[in-house]
Amino acid sequence: MLMVTLNLRTVLSCAIAAAFSYGCSSLSSLQTGRTLKEDESSFVFGAGSQSIAIDKKSTEPEAKKIEESIKDVSVPLAEFGYRRGVMKNLEAGVNWTLPGTLTASGKYMLLGHGTPYALSLGTGIGYSSVELGKNKMTLIDFSFPVYTSYDLTEDFSVYLNPKYLLRLLQAGKASDTGHLIGVTGGLAYRWFFVEYGTFLPQTIGDPRLAQITVGISTGWDKTEK
Repeated sequence: MLMVTLNLRTVLSCAIAAAFSYGCSSLSSLQTGRTLKEDESSFVFGAGSQSIAIDKKSTEPEAKKIEESIKDVSVPLAEFGYRRGVMKNLEAGVNWTLPGTLTASGKYMLLGHGTPYALSLGTGIGYSSVELGKNKMTLIDFSFPVYTSYDLTEDFSVYLNPKYLLRLLQAGKASDTGHLIGVTGGLAYRWFFVEYGTFLPQTIGDPRLAQITVGISTGWDKTEK
């Protein structure tokens, strides 16, 4: 059981990793810098694996035991999403990640018409909650991605999507805030995506995250060009 009397940063770092083991928030993109056309829809299906590692070790015996029990965790993920073009250059969507995170997001394209380059700005909020022992743990993620891509051919694109993630964690009576900065890069061929992302914590003691994902999208030919 997590004890509030332990070092707060260490306990919550362990809690974050443990929470991801049961209710992971996907770090994937599975999209380029383009948006869907107005009133067009897309369903997205993805599967992958997320790894979690803690670099800094605690000196407190109890917290150290928790760290050792959850270090270098690898978690399989499945995700299902729906996106829709709200208006020209603007789309919104929802995403459900198993074991259990719900995310709502939006995306606006700044560059992409008449050029192979595409640039969009996005924002999103994700929520997950899990019981860990006698403690209820809640994670709320605020994400701020930048989507960039380049069309090598009509069907084949490469993309690189940096993201800032603000994480709010409530574990029992303890709470904390985490900051992660990362990037996801991938290849898109028509409806097929494959990508890899890595995220580094900006606070000492928080876990490092990495994820590899493959997915399909039904709307590859409905994006604004």
